[in-house]
Amino acid sequence: MGNPGVGGAGAVFRNHEGEVIGVLVHNLGIVTSFFAECFAIIDGLSKAKECGWYLTPMKIFLLSNPTRFHGGYNLSGIRS
Repeated sequence: MGNPGVGGAGAVFRNHEGEVIGVLVHNLGIVTSFFAECFAIIDGLSKAKECGWYLTPMKIFLLSNPTRFHGGYNLSGIRS
């Protein structure tokens, strides 16, 4: 799950032409790397929904084991 340390999370949003249309960053304090990645995914999806950005196709890059994330969170209602 990663060693605890000072962590942060962020996301870069791009349109279909690859242009940056938004970014977000958060200072998370002392967290594990796994928590920071999960936070970035959930917060990124929420921000995309809030801004009305469509998420297909979508790429999510994980540095931790992605199987730990699968099924662990209820993401229903995230897609607009």
